[in-house]
Amino acid sequence: MGSFATPSSGSAAAWSGKSVVDATNNERLGQVILNNNLGAAHSFDGLTHTFQQQGGVVDILNRGASPVTFNANGTAADAKDRFATAITVPPGGKARAYYNGTQWEPYIDTGLAKFATVASAATIVPTAETMEISGTTGITAITGTNIVPGQLIRLIFLASLTVTNGASLMLAGAANFSATADDVLELVWNGTKWREAGRAIN
Repeated sequence: MGSFATPSSGSAAAWSGKSVVDATNNERLGQVILNNNLGAAHSFDGLTHTFQQQGGVVDILNRGASPVTFNANGTAADAKDRFATAITVPPGGKARAYYNGTQWEPYIDTGLAKFATVASAATIVPTAETMEISGTTGITAITGTNIVPGQLIRLIFLASLTVTNGASLMLAGAANFSATADDVLELVWNGTKWREAGRAIN
């Protein structure tokens, strides 16, 4: 089926057969299989990804007997091929990376619960996909740490408060949202900020 992805720079040439992608080991879309039979650790400076797009996720499987490291901020020819944080794949192990729109970084499952009640605060940390917001403190920011682009959250307000359009919040019409009890605000993370996806005025 052809190469889905190929590590760039680093010690790629030292790999068995000078090919690190093995289509004979059930390689499929979203999967990179590394074969190294040389018995020594190797490192790479980037991952050239044919279908590179923001939010793209790839599984990296190490079929060899030695560890593989994708270096942080390496010297790959294209900055977009580089890793924001080093990832080491142990022998026989697997790692997952996603493309954040600029470079690769470890894929971290947010592990968000389905529902939680959260006290209103200037900065909200998402703990669930649907959050009841108690209190009247205005919200000026929502964090996106370890949130994968495309993640949706819903805020159900239990009291009146203001959600401020700003650096981490892109609201409809670039205007603040004056929420009242039972109103709902839906937001999607684009890798940089939470963009309004919908609202219900109840």
